[in-house]
Amino acid sequence: MTSLLPETRERNPFTRPGFIISAALILVLIAAVIILIVIPRNGSLAGPEAVPSASSADASPSTSTYDTAGSICGLPGNKDVALGSAPAATWELVGKVAAPSSPRQYGPGQKDGTGFRTCFSRSPQGALFAAINVVALGSVADLDTQTKLLDKLTVPGSGRDIARAKIRVSPSSAALQIAGFQIASYSATDANVDLAFRLSSGALGHVNVPLRWLEGDWKVLISASGDLVNDPVQLADLNAYILWSGA
Repeated sequence: MTSLLPETRERNPFTRPGFIISAALILVLIAAVIILIVIPRNGSLAGPEAVPSASSADASPSTSTYDTAGSICGLPGNKDVALGSAPAATWELVGKVAAPSSPRQYGPGQKDGTGFRTCFSRSPQGALFAAINVVALGSVADLDTQTKLLDKLTVPGSGRDIARAKIRVSPSSAALQIAGFQIASYSATDANVDLAFRLSSGALGHVNVPLRWLEGDWKVLISASGDLVNDPVQLADLNAYILWSGA
């Protein structure tokens, strides 16, 4: 995607030559094209769009009565629909990104010999762990990993087929780490996890990762064109987020 803009605007750090996102890392954010984000020189940076602030949520999650069964690896679900604090986790470096792990509670409950991870609990915590682990897997510059990411952790459809055809794996010096999160919305079947991240340059951004519970695991939704459902956007600060990071 290209953009022709007046000279009063400039590219943000996500698209300058010093931060060329590899196709593998684009799959982190469920896309297969380089995305241009442009902000005004004298404008304010964006904040989270049309999502509630998880940092202001009640510390005791609200509950629902839906069935939490069906995990492909038997992880227990729960009836929470919001998070008021970061869950307990150990962090592991996956590719270039630190990812949370709680294999007996939230996931990943399954890992193969290459370190590819699946199976997350049917809960807001599981959706959060799934979203970040997809980000981490997307930073692995390996064609087999990226193919498995699409096949196992995204929702089937024409968008996934198009994204698979766009896969191009090339090592990149670009780096980002998770800095915080919001559970923008959650139900037994769908979740939107808003992830804040920090680039190696110090710039902040966020992206809303849409997930669907399908075949016993959380899977990421891709647009019909094979691109991001929601573009990543630069952030001014992390005030609206629950701070959480493993790096």
